[in-house]
Amino acid sequence: MITSDKVRIDNYLSRIITQADEMNDIIIELLSIFKI
Repeated sequence: MITSDKVRIDNYLSRIITQADEMNDIIIELLSIFKI
């Protein structure tokens, strides 16, 4: 049970990190557009 829970948590964390990276790219693009 503990190992499966850890795997599930790791999957959630990796998914959140991936989404955060994508959001970061979008924010950088928006900032560059508005600065110009």
